Amino acid sequence: MPVPAPSIRPTGERPGRHVLWLGFPSYGHIKASLGMVEELVRRGHRVTYVIADRFAARVEPTGARVVPYASRFPESISATETATTMLLAFLEESFAPLEAALRAAAEDPPDLVVHDALASDTAAALSRRHQVATVRTYAGFGSNEHVPLNGTEANPAHQPVDPHDPRLRDLSARVTARVRAAGVADLLGGRLASGDDAVLNISFVVRDFQVGGETFGDDHLFAGPCLRPVDFEGAWSPPPGAPPVLLVSLGTTVNRRPDFFRSCATAFAGTPWHVVMTLGGGVDPRDLGPLPPNV
Repeated sequence: MPVPAPSIRPTGERPGRHVLWLGFPSYGHIKASLGMVEELVRRGHRVTYVIADRFAARVEPTGARVVPYASRFPESISATETATTMLLAFLEESFAPLEAALRAAAEDPPDLVVHDALASDTAAALSRRHQVATVRTYAGFGSNEHVPLNGTEANPAHQPVDPHDPRLRDLSARVTARVRAAGVADLLGGRLASGDDAVLNISFVVRDFQVGGETFGDDHLFAGPCLRPVDFEGAWSPPPGAPPVLLVSLGTTVNRRPDFFRSCATAFAGTPWHVVMTLGGGVDPRDLGPLPPNV
């Protein structure tokens, strides 16, 4: 079935435009988007944010209408996960919001679909069904034909995806049945997660930090961090004497590495640096043992 070229609808008598936003259930991805969502609401647009139920409370303060769905995507990722198990998790998550998003769009048709780069499949079904444009966001590095997703090549030490793994066949069968039951198989057939539908890509980093930044054209906007007033709440001050501060972080997903943090503490012991380590939720500070006074 041919899909008409997407467009942005006229608003008619409705207030502002209606943006349907598909997030990805990872804290860093959600947090990066909230400033832009809050600003859209402030400017009088209506935002429907479809997100895994465990993140609903984080999105609600923006003023967006939150549509939660059940997600089985892991809250943190072990460094020992294989490429196959991770592919399975990402593919399953890409269709997890399908039914909830379709219902929300049927109740209030969108003028624009915005989606995280890791939530492309459901976004494609929505934009094609409602014949509207899509915008794709990247919590970090953008990607193009020169730069792979996440800005780096895959770790050569990891085992590649096994295309004969029976779990992949089982997931394919479940996804096929799911999109048919949802009535969008004709919209998705053979064009899953291509990203070709996006009329604009937005990265929440600046171009100077982007890997291969010079290879990106006008279809990619490097917005940089879009912070909210709440992001500046709280207080922290370096210790007396104003030593240089070193921040050590593995981010919010792959951070269960107490050995890494112990190595950093050892490496900077006795230096003039004041070392601040953010451990995430996967490491208990007690697992690091005694720390040098400057850590």
